[in-house]
Amino acid sequence: MSFKLSCLCDCGFVARGADRVEVGAAVRTHLDEEHQLPADPSELAACALPAYAAHPTQT
Repeated sequence: MSFKLSCLCDCGFVARGADRVEVGAAVRTHLDEEHQLPADPSELAACALPAYAAHPTQT
């Protein structure tokens, strides 16, 4: 399963990865480099959502 998380600053950045930790680290790096905002990657990882190829209710 893969995961995704959008930037908390609503800039359009979306991190995708194979696990929540990878996604949390990518968003933390983005927030630091692009918005100069500190963030805890473990807290961001907890917010990562499962990413589906299609919405689970679609067939």
